[in-house]
Amino acid sequence: MLKYDDFLNQVDITAARPDEFAEMILKNVKLTPAFAEGGRIGYGDGYTVGSKKYNLNFLPSAELNVAKTSQRDVNVKNKNILMGLESILNLGPYSAGVDYNKFKNKINVDVKGDTVWKDAMDDEMLAYKLGYSKDDLDIGLTSNKDLNEFQLTLRKLLKKKPKYIFKKAEGGLARILEV
Repeated sequence: MLKYDDFLNQVDITAARPDEFAEMILKNVKLTPAFAEGGRIGYGDGYTVGSKKYNLNFLPSAELNVAKTSQRDVNVKNKNILMGLESILNLGPYSAGVDYNKFKNKINVDVKGDTVWKDAMDDEMLAYKLGYSKDDLDIGLTSNKDLNEFQLTLRKLLKKKPKYIFKKAEGGLARILEV
């Protein structure tokens, strides 16, 4: 990908229609903003109601990114918004939760003050989670909102050095290769 300034110095902006030019920028230029603002609002461990063993935890999040860049008569503005809430119910070693995220993205390209290309995306994501955690074993099951895609996670902390299941090879190819 080219830098935005290098791209504009190499092309004649009158050689293409404005919408074609905007499409070329989005396909061929890495947009490194000259001006960016925004950030993520952090909530640490969230808000918890209940005891250490039995509780309900809410973890909200929000993020806003705005990027603007300009060269000659071409201006590109990109705005991203992310809002989310993760909620987890802990009942001893068992847990159940829901993750909800909402994404909004808007991009605007204008030449000499006239908008030549505009696009927007609005999407939501909802996931369900079940879990079990005790001692050094963690098991998690995550699903999408339609319950037709699942992810199973198993994590076990090994305290002892594992036993090897293979011994030093003898004969056959090992003898030929002198392993």
